[in-house]
Amino acid sequence: FFFFNDTATTEIYTEQIVGSVRCVQETAIISSTELNKEDQDRVQQALKQSYKGVNFTVKYQVDSSILGGLQMYSGNTFMDASLLSRVNRIKSELARITI
Repeated sequence: FFFFNDTATTEIYTEQIVGSVRCVQETAIISSTELNKEDQDRVQQALKQSYKGVNFTVKYQVDSSILGGLQMYSGNTFMDASLLSRVNRIKSELARITI
């Protein structure tokens, strides 16, 4: 531990430490088939563009039941861009229609 008598020195030192800390987020990407290197790179680029300043550790998983598209778990966030979710949404809408 460092102790400073000078408040300005403390603030500068704290700013240097905080500025050098990088956020790393573990993320799971689920696809219906295995993603090739090019697709994995596109996912990484999309994450970097969407979440500036965050470094991602990405684990890729395959789950054929999602039919297509992607699902993403990152921290406490879940994003579902799967074909299965779209099919289920359409089924739900059709069930509300009465003829």
